[in-house]
Amino acid sequence: MNKVHNASLERVLAKRPMSVIRACLLEILTAVMTAVTTMNGYDHYVKMAEALGREVGSFEQFLLSRGASVLVTLLFAWLFYQGRNWARIFYIVFFCINFSMILWSVTTLGVPRALGSMNELESLIGLAQTVISCSVCCFLLTHSARAWFNDVKEARAAQRSEEQ
Repeated sequence: MNKVHNASLERVLAKRPMSVIRACLLEILTAVMTAVTTMNGYDHYVKMAEALGREVGSFEQFLLSRGASVLVTLLFAWLFYQGRNWARIFYIVFFCINFSMILWSVTTLGVPRALGSMNELESLIGLAQTVISCSVCCFLLTHSARAWFNDVKEARAAQRSEEQ
């Protein structure tokens, strides 16, 4: 009987809606963008920290945080692809908190000062990543995505109950 539930879960996973696939691909794109901006991004990081009156971390801390960011982003893409509803919810909540922090930074710096640094590649990519993250949230909140995540959750629950 366990093979029946495994097959059922596989069938549900195979019906992954295009909105979830798009969200996964956008997450991968964001990871690539983060990796690309890491190469010359430390100077921008220092400028932004100083503008916000924050302590500047070491170059090693910068690299570690960027590497962790890339790994977490790829992990989210994989978890979305696997139909992990808790990851979808966590991502959306985390985006809302992060977006609030971005708005706080803009209000702290003032709009002219915040937009003044937008000519730098890192700032433009950061803005693009914010737009992409918002798009990922929208894709994960579509009716088809919500229904599919719930179907995967039910298939996993049925599989666990059968195993017991």
